Amino acid sequence: MVERDARGRVESQLAAREGSYNQSARTCTFKQGRETQYDPETGDLLTTTGFIEKEINRFDEDPQLIVLYDMKPNRLSFAELRRIAAFFSEDDSPKRAAYAVRCHGLVADTAMPAIVALIAIPFAVSGMRVNPAVSVSKCLGLFLAYMLLQKAFYALGGGGSIDSAIAVWIPNVVFFLGGSWLFLRMK
Repeated sequence: MVERDARGRVESQLAAREGSYNQSARTCTFKQGRETQYDPETGDLLTTTGFIEKEINRFDEDPQLIVLYDMKPNRLSFAELRRIAAFFSEDDSPKRAAYAVRCHGLVADTAMPAIVALIAIPFAVSGMRVNPAVSVSKCLGLFLAYMLLQKAFYALGGGGSIDSAIAVWIPNVVFFLGGSWLFLRMK
């Protein structure tokens, strides 16, 4: 954990092998670690001390949540992603956007079967005069276009260029409308 002053300069840093948070006592317990103090004005190292166990009551962050925040978004469950989003909702960290995109993406991906069906069915029943390979290749091409559009918008949302919820739902809405149009045009 890093403590910063009001101007964002590092005052101290604490690194430990284990950490736990006692919510009722509002204390963090760290085991097998090192605490380092810095001069905020110059950034110079002042002291560094190792410890076996240290209890601190000035932190209110759950160390397990901090560990989750350092993991890749695609390795976390939906509940863990929601927990991170709730705790860091006011944080302007660029990492937060990637977690939000992944969280919204898990919800938006549930619409994919409907989109695939809306795109595939019109090509599957396109008629007797069309070679089936042409229909399959068109369907695969549209699916590839969907995946590319989805990756592009996920990157924009993860980078913070656009809102994460909008970034995740735009490809689904575009292809849902396109698939609906193809479905309605079926003869």
